[in-house]
Amino acid sequence: MRFSTLYLSLVIMTLIFAGGACFADELIVEPNQGFVNEIINSDTTATGERTDPNRVYVLRRDAQYYYNGRVVNLGWKLAMAAEQGQGSRPLVTPFPDENGEIPSRFINASGDLELTGLSFDGAYEDYLFPDYFCVGYATDCNFIIDDCCFCNTAQGVFRLSKGAKTMKVTNSLMLNMGNVGQQNMGNGRFADMRDASYDTLIVRNTTMINNYDRIFRHRGGSGVFKYGVIDHCTIIDNLAYHGMFELGNTGDYFQLTNTLFINPMIMGNDPTDSERLTEFDAHGETNADGIPIMYWIANIPNDSTEFQIHHNYFSYSPELESFFESQANIDPAAPVSDHIKSRLDDPDNAFIQEAITLKNRTDFGKILELLNWYFSSEGANKSKVTTDAFDYDRASLAFFTNDLDCSYDTSLGAYTGAEKQLPVGDLNWFPEKFDEWITEVKDTRAAVADNYSLLQNYPNPFNPSTTIHFSLQSPAKVSLVVYNTLGKEVRTLWAGKKQSGSHSVHWDGRNDKGQSVAGGVYFYRLMSDEVMMTKKMVLLK
Repeated sequence: MRFSTLYLSLVIMTLIFAGGACFADELIVEPNQGFVNEIINSDTTATGERTDPNRVYVLRRDAQYYYNGRVVNLGWKLAMAAEQGQGSRPLVTPFPDENGEIPSRFINASGDLELTGLSFDGAYEDYLFPDYFCVGYATDCNFIIDDCCFCNTAQGVFRLSKGAKTMKVTNSLMLNMGNVGQQNMGNGRFADMRDASYDTLIVRNTTMINNYDRIFRHRGGSGVFKYGVIDHCTIIDNLAYHGMFELGNTGDYFQLTNTLFINPMIMGNDPTDSERLTEFDAHGETNADGIPIMYWIANIPNDSTEFQIHHNYFSYSPELESFFESQANIDPAAPVSDHIKSRLDDPDNAFIQEAITLKNRTDFGKILELLNWYFSSEGANKSKVTTDAFDYDRASLAFFTNDLDCSYDTSLGAYTGAEKQLPVGDLNWFPEKFDEWITEVKDTRAAVADNYSLLQNYPNPFNPSTTIHFSLQSPAKVSLVVYNTLGKEVRTLWAGKKQSGSHSVHWDGRNDKGQSVAGGVYFYRLMSDEVMMTKKMVLLK
């Protein structure tokens, strides 16, 4: 199995309720009780209120669950998790109605969503998939996803129609996004964010395989994508019909680091494809003929966004390189727009190309058949038609969770090519390096460490709150994050620029969701591009 057991454990959450601390109530949902959506939606009192607003719905391992409609969490947090212990993730799949139709999605989220240790597979007979797994309808919601697997959707995994406060995805798998037998090739995304506003998007140690369109779609309008971090991800076989990362209006910060791309933007830069060109115009950059240029990553240009894009690697399969060479009008697309490139400190090394072969992955040959069909005048002829004759290698969920291996030879430059000389890509494929990354407590880059100081918190031990002091000799972008003993992030106390001098940050013993955490040992870590410093503290309860 891909993940260690520490990420297959349900963390018991401590909540503030009725003026005091109480533990969230766990409701074990047995696989033979009925449709999981009906069980969750009906968990109310006789007068219609939620039985317990802090409920965590716990699903059994090695079990399959079905849904025949949507879970609608209007104003309350939906928390679902796998039971503690060994075994495969609980599997949740759609179930057809009497007409053979399946629900178009599983969750309508109008409240916070927290999913831990679950698998969702939209595949039903004859490649009939839900459009999305989750659609968000509220502007102030938090979506926290850890150790989950999402497989087989027609349009995308998430669509956040009204924006979100925070979306954080860690240690997860995003697989088989899009279905040309059901939708056209302009669909198939990880997150469709349209033009709404977003405060924070963080995706770390997550693997994405097989998607037809953009990984992130945030296009047009006045909504702002304020803060984004994509770090240590592995992205494989992205056709990128309309690009890979369409960032739209960007705010303070966007980071893409330590990420591995295998066959990125397979459809390349094609100035003759009018269908694809319809959504490459936002960045405003054109070729000599005035035709928009197709990039992996672009935004609506501005003079304020800080871009940190570095320590990324990419590789093309030999078959894909041959395909590009055989095409008169199609070239490999450039990773970033000229505007973004001009704002990088070292643009020439932001993406390093290396021949990388993964240990065990899906078959790329099927994508070549799809490409030839799309570009052929006897096939799709560069149009958004649907077909059930061609597809990428839509491997089964069993293959993805049991046989897939996205590690690579340790002699390659990518193995030490990330920051801290760690492997590039999702570190869950290198468990020993993941443990090193998550538990490191020593200072790094001693040559510049004198520019930073991190003091012991006071008081320590503490209850209920403590203060952490640190200092900078020059302005820097830093983060100060609290972790538990399993290495999981508990609270981000600061993330952004700080001026030189002494600074103090207060921690009230709550996590990022405002919940009071349990007593015990915690670590706090000061990080920048140059240094990582960690100290230990003890919360008494």
